[in-house]
Amino acid sequence: MTTYRARYVFPVDRPPIENGTVTIEGGYIRAVGRFPDESDATDLGDVAIIPGLVNAHTHLEFSDLERPLGEPGMSLPWWIREVIKHRTNVADVLSPSAAVSPTKRDPIQMGIDESARCGVVTIGEIATGSTFKGSPLDVSRYFELRALRRGDVDRCLDEAKSVLSQCDGLSPHAPYTVHRDLFEAAIWLCRYASRPLVMHLAESPEELQLLATARGPMRDLLDERNWWEPGAILVGQKPIDYLQQLSNVPRSIIIHGNYLDDDELRFLGIYRDRMSVVYCPRTHAYFRHDPYPLRSMLSHRLVVALGTDSRASNPDLDVRKEMQFVIERHGVSPELALRLGTINGAAAMGLGEYCGILTVGKSANLAIVQIPLRHSADPHELLFDAEARVIATMSRGRVVFSEHPTLAP
Repeated sequence: MTTYRARYVFPVDRPPIENGTVTIEGGYIRAVGRFPDESDATDLGDVAIIPGLVNAHTHLEFSDLERPLGEPGMSLPWWIREVIKHRTNVADVLSPSAAVSPTKRDPIQMGIDESARCGVVTIGEIATGSTFKGSPLDVSRYFELRALRRGDVDRCLDEAKSVLSQCDGLSPHAPYTVHRDLFEAAIWLCRYASRPLVMHLAESPEELQLLATARGPMRDLLDERNWWEPGAILVGQKPIDYLQQLSNVPRSIIIHGNYLDDDELRFLGIYRDRMSVVYCPRTHAYFRHDPYPLRSMLSHRLVVALGTDSRASNPDLDVRKEMQFVIERHGVSPELALRLGTINGAAAMGLGEYCGILTVGKSANLAIVQIPLRHSADPHELLFDAEARVIATMSRGRVVFSEHPTLAP
């Protein structure tokens, strides 16, 4: 049993504890409280202990990129063309599996290592054909399904059935890459297996135009790649039509939701016990989308989590920077921003029983943040100060990253 003392401990589900302690035993939290005079706790100094951060949506296969693909402000269809160029051939787009050179580090492992350095302990990963060798972090893998032509649906379903026992859920990619028969079958599989379903939805104006009219820049891309097939989607649809079907799954996670309207947000609010949204702030900004409806989502009491998406549209995988961005862009409180990247992420992924807050019985997933010496009336502000940085990360009580002199990996 080990007790750590910090200048502040942020349980998240209750106010910060000044001069606080966290006691860990067997990978679990055994006590959280104020530092007693007689304690022999390990003093970590002027740091804050917060729950390990939750990156509720990412594609680790792109973690070897030094900069995002394309250029800021480009449309989603043109960015997808850049993704196609990045992968080895067209087949990799339908069943992504970029080969890893023996002389080059595995991008999946690079993403896991980077996440640990950023204080991220829990990851919602869209799993493609990329090899996964295990991780010291908690990685929920959602197997991605892509088949817009009816002739590819059965093959895709067979693959999904064969890997479902090895994954945490399914991810029919998006309305423009998933035949309606495949979408309905994925819902049935997730209901039968009681697994989550993750889907990109209402991500771009081009997607909405395709659903409404079967025309526009997204249709042009599908024709160009010979992916389009009449009847693959029902013309005249809106995101609400997908949401209504997704509400039948034990747990569904909507990725992005950049262009959900008020009726759709109201619907999600009604089903917030099983439906949530992941906002990827800096990816949203990279495409220069219309203002994100975060305030409206919160007013409908949606569970909104944070994700980084990938290095194909984001400079890094740092969830704390996503929280900083949300504070600056939306004017939300630092306390709320911390909740979006911890307790909300855990709830969205159905992991609230295990992580997201610091309390007795939860997994000992911690991020140690070096904070400035200055005083603040709201200690949450110190977490997002320009001088603050993650200096150690623990996953289930094990140090997986450390620049702290008394914490060795």
